[in-house]
Amino acid sequence: MPPVQPPKQHVTTAVSTSTGLNAARPRHRGTPAPHSATQPGATPPSASSDDALATALRAYVHAVAAAAGVPADGVTCEVTDTATAYLPLGRRSASHPDHDLMLVWGERRGWAVLLETPPGDPPVALGALGGDAVVAPAEVARFVSTTVASPRPGCRLPGAGARPDRTRLAARLRCLTSEGRR
Repeated sequence: MPPVQPPKQHVTTAVSTSTGLNAARPRHRGTPAPHSATQPGATPPSASSDDALATALRAYVHAVAAAAGVPADGVTCEVTDTATAYLPLGRRSASHPDHDLMLVWGERRGWAVLLETPPGDPPVALGALGGDAVVAPAEVARFVSTTVASPRPGCRLPGAGARPDRTRLAARLRCLTSEGRR
């Protein structure tokens, strides 16, 4: 008999945007799940490296949420063919008072603040942290505060870098969380 899997806390879907940034984002009821396949010709990651990355990413994203003052109940992340995270910021920018803001992370692009737009509309980036995708939660929180205070609508997101080694990525994420400091 196969082992019973615990229920998932949040239903997420990878949202592919016209900027090429993928973000795990809550899926509305009745919306079909996306097809999640490995890119043609790519070697699929091992299940154990994905499990380790998912655990480390969850701890890292929750540490970022705590540093940025984001309630943990809205935070989502997933590891499929890409590793992504979504944090609803629960605040608005003075330059866009009709839109909520979201903080998204991707293993190839790092952190960005975007406007929450209706499904199917192109995303509007207000700022991208750039550089290394793995930065200290306090640095991400400062980036969010600065971006909300002085957004740069239409800023260009960094290009997608090469997919990082997932074992190393998981180790780097663990180093920045309480899990890695035990």
